[in-house]
Amino acid sequence: MSDIYLCAALALDALAQRSTSIHAVCAAVLAAHSKATADAASTRRPVDARRLTALVANTLSFRKPLTAILASAKTLQLEAAAFRIAPPRTHASAKGKERQPDGEDGAATPAVPTPHSLALVLLHDILLSSTRPSASVNWPPRAALERHLTRLKSELARLRAKAGAASLEELRDPEERRQRTLAARCPRWVRVNGRRMARAQAVELLAQQGWSETHDEVLRKGKHFLVTPHLPDVLAFAGSSTSQLLAHPLYQDGTFILQDLASCFPASVLLDQDAAAPLICDGEPLHVIDATAAPGNKTGHLSALLASSAAHASSKVSAFELAPNRFRTLVSQLSRAGALAPTSVHLLKSGPGRGKPKPDAAAKLAGAVSPRLADFLATDPLDDEWQDVRGMLLDPSCSGSGIVGRMEVADAEQEEETSSEETQATRLASLAAFQLSMIDHALQFPNLRRLVYSTCSIHAEENERVAIAALALPRAGGWRLAPRSEVVPTWPGRGRPEECGGNTAYAEGMIRCDPGGSVDVAPGEVHVGATNGFFVACFVRGEADDAASDAEPAVAEAALTGKRKRNKEKKLKQKKRKREAEAAKDEPPPTEAKPKRRAPA
Repeated sequence: MSDIYLCAALALDALAQRSTSIHAVCAAVLAAHSKATADAASTRRPVDARRLTALVANTLSFRKPLTAILASAKTLQLEAAAFRIAPPRTHASAKGKERQPDGEDGAATPAVPTPHSLALVLLHDILLSSTRPSASVNWPPRAALERHLTRLKSELARLRAKAGAASLEELRDPEERRQRTLAARCPRWVRVNGRRMARAQAVELLAQQGWSETHDEVLRKGKHFLVTPHLPDVLAFAGSSTSQLLAHPLYQDGTFILQDLASCFPASVLLDQDAAAPLICDGEPLHVIDATAAPGNKTGHLSALLASSAAHASSKVSAFELAPNRFRTLVSQLSRAGALAPTSVHLLKSGPGRGKPKPDAAAKLAGAVSPRLADFLATDPLDDEWQDVRGMLLDPSCSGSGIVGRMEVADAEQEEETSSEETQATRLASLAAFQLSMIDHALQFPNLRRLVYSTCSIHAEENERVAIAALALPRAGGWRLAPRSEVVPTWPGRGRPEECGGNTAYAEGMIRCDPGGSVDVAPGEVHVGATNGFFVACFVRGEADDAASDAEPAVAEAALTGKRKRNKEKKLKQKKRKREAEAAKDEPPPTEAKPKRRAPA
């Protein structure tokens, strides 16, 4: 099956063109591949998304040694014809209409991979993988590499000797090795889906099956689990238990949801039983919005929390997603969790990559979520449909810098440029502006009482600075940041006071999770304080104590002053570099000094 290598090579090419996440690019490539095979009425099996993502990630982490091996062996020069792949023929191309399918972000995904990327992904499986390549030995690209296998293995051995690498793992990209170390510390977090089963019942079933509950902060290999003290519906398991969990009946029926602990904080903060009393209005059903819902775990958590509360049993969630591919993922996840509202059964219609709904699908849909394939920013907050919205989750696009084990990839040449810091600063500034615009739009909903903002970023530009800047928005009158007592008070990681204008109370009201936690553990062990990097802040509308309300304008102004200062310093540095470059250009080239004649002896 050569399709996985073609898709992986296309993903590498896309990642070389723009900085984004592996997961997003693989999703776009798979969508394009599914459409191409459907257009061609192909009987080929679909490409497995997990295997594709793993192949792309591993190839990238070994990109430098694999590139060096190919160059030394001169395989691409000697076998150029074998790596030239013809474009796939679809119904559209048969009619003379060549079209390149678009990715999630609207960027075109190339239909044919470059020879270099194709050689890299295939060479990874031939030289470095423990399993043999899935492509036929007669497929020209594989046959070409197999003809040079002796030379390629020789170059690999020479490279390991030169690098002093005792194992193949030591050839992996250093940042990827660091990410893997951080990821290995994290437990396999499991949220018990309250729409399927109560947590106490799930714990009892686990005990009957030989699992033992522990209260240690470190989990070791074996059938152990821990109920986290921070959220009652989240369990921690050792990483070695993953395969057992995936095969468990409670996972198969949607009772167990694999979801990072940090990702469970936003819904819990929004619907906190003690702090969310203002959301209840004259006994009316609660209407909550998830403004950026895909892939759906946070949305499903909202639905589960609403189901567990008698006060919110008849409430509803409107879930927005703009990208069609991600929308399909959202619907699938919500259906599996039993979170879809009965009125959304029509979204389970069969289509490319989806099976037909089971006859009893509608009966199982007792959830509260109505997904919408729409842009949240295009909604009219004053429309009658949104007058009863009193709670909202907002987890907008971010850098994703807190996700452990996921590489944010840029072109190799770009990484070596001296302007890389400026490139990152520009990107973060752009993301922060978008995130702030999302908050600004959310604040226009007239009866909104509680807004939870979150990111999976480690950068203050997207976290504390956005939250503080939001308080200075013209529409933020009457809004304040919730205190620590309303934002998972037991979690130790809090915001940075220096990024909040020095306001410690504001920083204490924010949640910060360090990627992989801060506690080192032995190999094979996980720590119950280790999660992905994450940030949460909660905005509430209503009266605050005088001290807090007096501090808000000063803090917001301090944050804005700091931002102006940073922008001014940045512009001065840019001007200085420009002057230095112009001065260097104007200087005459150095002349060689004439050698002095020796005096005659």
